[in-house]
Amino acid sequence: MSYWETLLGALCIGLVALAYALVGEMDAQDQRIINAHTCAMIESGAWPAEVAEDINCEQPSGRWRK
Repeated sequence: MSYWETLLGALCIGLVALAYALVGEMDAQDQRIINAHTCAMIESGAWPAEVAEDINCEQPSGRWRK
């Protein structure tokens, strides 16, 4: 195997790893957006508090009504 083939293989593996990292970060951002929307809907009274049983909807002031 030549030097260039090895370098190309390493580059491909690096690009695949970068793609997985980007997809994972986008999933985390999507979940934060969903959590914020759920908390806002509960705070406004449109949704019942049971919807967010596994979400931490604590406000910075520490107040949260359930």
